[in-house]
Amino acid sequence: MKQRVRIFFILLALLLSGCASKTGGSGMNTDDATLAPAAAVVAGSARSNIDVGGALNLVIGTKDRASVFTSYHLESTLTAPQASDDGTSVVESTMVVKADVQGSNVHLFYTAAGSTKTSEGYIVGDKEYRMTNGKPEEMMGQIALSWAGWHLGATFPFSAVGALATLTGTDTVDGRAADVYSVDSSTIDPATLESFKTLGMFPIDSIKGSIWIDQQTGGALKAMVDYTEDISNTQTDKVIGVGSGHLDLLITQVGQVSVQAPE
Repeated sequence: MKQRVRIFFILLALLLSGCASKTGGSGMNTDDATLAPAAAVVAGSARSNIDVGGALNLVIGTKDRASVFTSYHLESTLTAPQASDDGTSVVESTMVVKADVQGSNVHLFYTAAGSTKTSEGYIVGDKEYRMTNGKPEEMMGQIALSWAGWHLGATFPFSAVGALATLTGTDTVDGRAADVYSVDSSTIDPATLESFKTLGMFPIDSIKGSIWIDQQTGGALKAMVDYTEDISNTQTDKVIGVGSGHLDLLITQVGQVSVQAPE
């Protein structure tokens, strides 16, 4: 059940982020500090409607909405817990992504969860290429799926931090001014955290971390998040253990990256 709730939550977070440009936030009431503390702490400023949970979506962009950055370099390591194939234990697997992005063009290095092999690929216009022995091989959808896959996984900790975080300071990331939003669930009323789990919004046991938000655009620049969650057997819904997750994300070289088709 918790696994299905998590999938539902990720899809809901993506839906809400798609509405952010129309609502000025995540779709929640940004005047209500209980529902959206990260937005409320800077009320009255030019950045009062920042959607921390949707900040990564602003960088990645969608088919109908371009990234807030014309180009950038991204590096991400995401460790996520899940049930083992036989459903008897908790396993934690890590995916690693490095990418240069210019508009919709992507030069991607991707290590899938549970793998030690790093694959290289390109998305350029309506074409995709996988690099095999140093030579490009045209593909159809595989590179785009890899690019989308890590983003969906990162949406979970991003959105959980976004709902619970408060503004804790300012910083610079690769020369860009950033607001820092942080959360530590050990300082949150346990009843409040439990209510999120009961409602199926955030099926986490604990979370601690920070997200750096670009002051100019509201897009994500950096994230360091650790969390734990109950993991259930997908067939019986019985909790089989607690798993640990971690997200480490850094975006640099904003406006300085070029991506061309491989030769």
